[in-house]
Amino acid sequence: MDGHRVAFNRSLTKMGYECTQFPPPVYNDLLHSGDGTAEGLVTAYFKCAGWPQMLATSDQPRFVEKICQGKALELTKMLQNDQVPLRPSVEEVISDALKDSFQVALISGTTSDQGDEVAASVLRQLGSDIASKVRVFNASPSPGEREGEEDSEMSEMRDLGALLSAAAAKEKAKSAAEFVSAMQQTGTDGTNIKDSAIVLDQSLTTRSNRRAVTPELIAALAATLGVRISKSILIAANLGVTQAGCSAGLMTVAVPRKLALQGTYPGVVAKVEGYGAGYATWNRLSSMLKSKQSSQ
Repeated sequence: MDGHRVAFNRSLTKMGYECTQFPPPVYNDLLHSGDGTAEGLVTAYFKCAGWPQMLATSDQPRFVEKICQGKALELTKMLQNDQVPLRPSVEEVISDALKDSFQVALISGTTSDQGDEVAASVLRQLGSDIASKVRVFNASPSPGEREGEEDSEMSEMRDLGALLSAAAAKEKAKSAAEFVSAMQQTGTDGTNIKDSAIVLDQSLTTRSNRRAVTPELIAALAATLGVRISKSILIAANLGVTQAGCSAGLMTVAVPRKLALQGTYPGVVAKVEGYGAGYATWNRLSSMLKSKQSSQ
């Protein structure tokens, strides 16, 4: 289940356009037809399929805006109710990496306003034990940034305490204070795990375009974690993110969404269809990292 596409369809249905839906192949094409915004995607669709007959040309921008506003509300509801599931077996990969004394960081990035909701939903679905050990970084633009204000450097989520509170409330297993105190760079056995990291992008759940993640931002993330680039892995579904990871010097693995499997991802050490047996397991990822290090 892909969040953005389904949210668009729910918004259209609630507006009375249940016959206008975005099936996966159409949505995949729209991702490459618009300008990278929700409004651009919807406009690209109606320019191709035709606008509603009774809709005046002057009313088209407001019509598109209403669809996108409804889509944002629907996506928020879906995330708050954890209706955008993690990709199969990803929690197993993260758990195995943590057991191997790697730090795990999630880059939460989306062109919409739900960056915090995405991260909170991911943490809840990972479960309290894993979530308490995962670092979250926000690469989503604020509404002001999307309107043209100067971008700020990617920083660890400003409201991390509130984010973890939401995860803790859903799990009812640990208090928010326990979550926050657990966000330290030590393993469960007290060993330091600052040397290595595995970084996964926000496509663990939704498959959206996002603000560009640059090599500089990834380098800043590594510096914040206190890890060495040469001992880090970046896993992403987005071409721009994989290119940034390669340029920054990380061992980068592409795990594309289903309809993007035929795409090319220059510089990656591997392109796999998903997580788990036969695809991206922690044993396979760590072996590739060791092989890459030995060849340097």
